[in-house]
Amino acid sequence: MSLMAGLGKFDLGESGSGNGFAAGFGISIPSGRYFLVEPGIGFFRYTSAFGEHIAYILPEVSLQVQAPWRSVRPYLGVGGGFSEYSSGRGTTYGTLHAAGGVRVRIAGGYGLRAEVRTRSIDPFRLTTTGFLLGFTWRVGSP
Repeated sequence: MSLMAGLGKFDLGESGSGNGFAAGFGISIPSGRYFLVEPGIGFFRYTSAFGEHIAYILPEVSLQVQAPWRSVRPYLGVGGGFSEYSSGRGTTYGTLHAAGGVRVRIAGGYGLRAEVRTRSIDPFRLTTTGFLLGFTWRVGSP
């Protein structure tokens, strides 16, 4: 499992572009030696060009390929999901994303994770990019 937070950059059409807060929680499920399936939920909050505070909840699933090295594991992934406003009125849109990052095992079942995730909301119209850092922990046997 991973819990991450960091800077989010956005280009959301009429709402403008700029920086916001991004976070994510995911459960990485191994599917063979190289592949992972990661259901998760993202969060993105920003202030629009009109001064409104807007927040999205982003449930999604990612398919990842990971190098099977010992304690440092770089990965690439793609996936999809949908966006739901958690503040104010809004519309639910589909999302597509691409991600890259690294998981670093520290001790026991604990580690660190760094990720860059670019997401297209209402595919190919609105975009966000999250630069996230966080913690990982393993549940169950390795």
